[in-house]
Amino acid sequence: MCFPRIVLSPHPDDAEYGSGGLLAGLRELDMEAHIACFVPTGELEDAPTLSETASIRQVEARASAELLGAMLHWLEGAALPRRPDAAQPGPAAQGDPS
Repeated sequence: MCFPRIVLSPHPDDAEYGSGGLLAGLRELDMEAHIACFVPTGELEDAPTLSETASIRQVEARASAELLGAMLHWLEGAALPRRPDAAQPGPAAQGDPS
């Protein structure tokens, strides 16, 4: 019995960068593969709105998953709440080593 493989992808294209070779190899072996992506957005320099960025990234992710022979699943909001942690640097980021 062969179990499906699941690649967890925090953002679109993380699965391709981190596990693209693995996913392509699984496709060659006719093994079932899934990409679970947590959020449909990511940074795009030319996109004026978050909605437009999400739209572009979703199209790209679907095309990539199809090329790699994987099934794509969107988990936005299903597992982790979004937190503005990057916008709130801690003491170490402010030069305080404690």
